[in-house]
Amino acid sequence: SRVPWLQRTIREAFEGRELSTTLNADEAVARGCAWQAAMLSPSVRLAEIPLKESGSQAVAIEWPDSEAVEAEGSEPTGSGRRRLVVFEAQAGPRVEAEVSLRCRGPLEVSAVHVGEEETMLGSWKLDFPSKEMQDVEIQCSVDINGIFSIGKAAVCAGKEAAEAEAKAAAAAAAAAAEAAKAKEEEEAKAKQQQQEEAEAKPKAEAEEAEGEAEAKPSEGEGKGEGEGE
Repeated sequence: SRVPWLQRTIREAFEGRELSTTLNADEAVARGCAWQAAMLSPSVRLAEIPLKESGSQAVAIEWPDSEAVEAEGSEPTGSGRRRLVVFEAQAGPRVEAEVSLRCRGPLEVSAVHVGEEETMLGSWKLDFPSKEMQDVEIQCSVDINGIFSIGKAAVCAGKEAAEAEAKAAAAAAAAAAEAAKAKEEEEAKAKQQQQEEAEAKPKAEAEEAEGEAEAKPSEGEGKGEGEGE
């Protein structure tokens, strides 16, 4: 850059190191513009080149403020519309987000850059024919070139039922796991008890045999004494 303030700021950031000015600034800008134009062109095929900078402005979606649309975290803009920030500032390229809201009937949304100078990025009309409030999910993304797009917008039919079914399945799996664990503990306890009984049986037999062996001489001695009398 030829801007003195920017050169001074960069020099201070790198502890006073002198900047290299051997590269032609006009040539660098021309090369960068040529690469970016080739990346955006559908007629030129290039390998994806990741951008080093990140998005400087936040991206939000807006819609007419009405009772037909409900979105948690949205705020009024003061011009009869509501806004929900999808990507915060410095989010960068290659990011995705899923926006959940409730709406009734067709929904018209537009995307804007949020900042000092707000820029309209595009608008979309999403046709939802139902006249009742429905849960809707909108998939938003910013690609490698920093282009915002809405890839999918669909009604979450049976979402609550699916969540309840998933919770029931998880609870059943947890109960089965606990039952299996209790059964294993019971079997291990029974096995240990059998082992203790098996170890105690020879000892008891040995003690019984020893007692019998001690009792037999005593009986013989008593018999001899009786005959002597």
